[in-house]
Amino acid sequence: MKLNHILSIFIIVCGLSASLPHLVVLRASETIDLFMSHDHSFPKAQRLKEFVGKQFKIGRLHGFAGNFTASALERLRQSPMVADITPDVEIQAFSVVEQANPPSHLAHISSKDKTVRSFPYQPYYYDEDAAGQKVNVYVVDLGIALDHAEFENRAFPGKDFTNEGSGDTNGHGTHVAGVIGSQTYGVAKKVRIYELKALNGKGHGSLSGILSALDFAVEHRQRKRVPGVINLSLGAFKSTLLNRAIDAAAKTGLVVVVAAGNTNEDACRYSPASASGAITVGAVDEKQMARAFFLNYGSCVDLYAPGVSVSSVHPTSDSPQVLSGTSMAAPAVAGMAASLLSGGISPGEIRTELALLSVAAMAPLLVKGYNRVLYNGLDPSEGNSDESSDDETEEGGFLGRKWWWRRPGAIV
Repeated sequence: MKLNHILSIFIIVCGLSASLPHLVVLRASETIDLFMSHDHSFPKAQRLKEFVGKQFKIGRLHGFAGNFTASALERLRQSPMVADITPDVEIQAFSVVEQANPPSHLAHISSKDKTVRSFPYQPYYYDEDAAGQKVNVYVVDLGIALDHAEFENRAFPGKDFTNEGSGDTNGHGTHVAGVIGSQTYGVAKKVRIYELKALNGKGHGSLSGILSALDFAVEHRQRKRVPGVINLSLGAFKSTLLNRAIDAAAKTGLVVVVAAGNTNEDACRYSPASASGAITVGAVDEKQMARAFFLNYGSCVDLYAPGVSVSSVHPTSDSPQVLSGTSMAAPAVAGMAASLLSGGISPGEIRTELALLSVAAMAPLLVKGYNRVLYNGLDPSEGNSDESSDDETEEGGFLGRKWWWRRPGAIV
């Protein structure tokens, strides 16, 4: 099978340098306003305010980024209000592969029998009344082609953290958003999608930009008073600060879905894949009925979804683009989480419901870890219907919640 090189966004740390800006995390009892008020008591020449750039408030995790002089950093280290100081590392894109003639990732999701090798000819079943309505999904990525017809006016600009402006010149962000909620390729076909552009067109960004995106999503969801999911098809070498930010965001009620990574090693070595508050997604090759060869693995992976030769929206064409990677698997789970939220499942129950619905892999995907594959519980061949009881169903059923079996929706 011919493999073509593509760009998939699993980002890695480029390196540390004294010239890089720093991130300052305040103690849990402190706020940015309190810190700035205290800073104002110093003589003007000694104040830190002039160095401060991006600020973030993610749940109880508060802090800011800035380009600090050596003397300013020393003063920050001596401050009783500061919990941690870490370099704001640069990040960039990582490459994996693409294949032609893809199978249907959606048919795979709604088929309980994962041994079926004719997924392109299988229907995709979903509940029209639980397809992401009144749910916001925040896509932290390289931007989205918001005006593409596939998004049916359900994709909105959130915030740009790259100074490039809204839009996608790369294709990765639009593909991810398409798997989440586009008309043809999306899992949750009625969800609202928000663009949080934290990586530029070349796949470069910063840790502070990702933290700012998390901050935006947490605040926006709470202000709108709606359920929300955030998808991060990205990663870096393990970062305690990024993991803390993910966990803080999850505690506010935001469902966090992240990619496991594409370097064929333990996902626990990376962030946000190793964050306990994240739902970490690995990739399966449904055509080969096996784990994707590039897949990161291990105990930090919660669930697997189609991630090889996935068709989705192209930013400048009506024809699909075909990409591979855990970056493509994570948005399938994000879309599924949005569907569950719109069906009345609480944010705190999403991880459990995904696990209960999932089916066992055909063969062990890993030496150790969780070997379960995404399934939406809607395969009519399993005999579920509107008359299903309120008792717990067998594996793959939805614990007797009748809303999930009201009726199959459109077929893709």
